[in-house]
Formats: sequence, structure tokens, C-alpha cells
Amino acid sequence: MGSAVAVAVLPGGAVAVDPTRAEEAAAAAVLTFVLEGAGDAPAAQRHVVAVDASGAVSEAQFAAALAAAAAAAQHVVTFSRMGFERAVQVRQQLRAS
Repeated sequence: MGSAVAVAVLPGGAVAVDPTRAEEAAAAAVLTFVLEGAGDAPAAQRHVVAVDASGAVSEAQFAAALAAAAAAAQHVVTFSRMGFERAVQVRQQLRAS
């Protein structure tokens, strides 16, 4: 399953996942990563499919942003799976009634 995650690199070097408009406006760079990997794959095993970037970042900042995006992608996959499982449960309950 693929996930897209936006990350802002703030002036002090910190990264903000899913940045607000204010964070994006203040950011040195904003990167959107499209990551793919097996549903339960740890963040380190996610593969970068594409990156869209505005602004400039160092290699270290890029690596930090990618690590944050990979961790967030795992949460997106988990949330999506929970929603799907819940929908299946509801459908099964409706069929049983």
C-alpha cells in the first residue's frame, strides 16, 4: 500500500509532519514523499516512489524528513487497515441481522 506524507523542514532544522499552512510558509523546505511497502513493513523497509520538494535542504535534513515521513506512512497504513477492518465487521453484522 502506498502513502503520501508531507514534511516541512523548519528554519531551526526540525521537521514537521503534515505541516500547517503557517509551518509551510515559515519552512525552509516542504517535501512530499510517496512511499510504498508491505502493509506491516517497518519504516526502514518502505521504498520511495516519488518526492516533490520546494526549497533547499541538506542531505541530513532530507534524511530526517524521509525518516519522519516513513514513520508517518506506517501510521497511515495502520489507520487505513483499521478502517477497512471495521467496514468489513459492520458489513458482516448487517448480513447476519
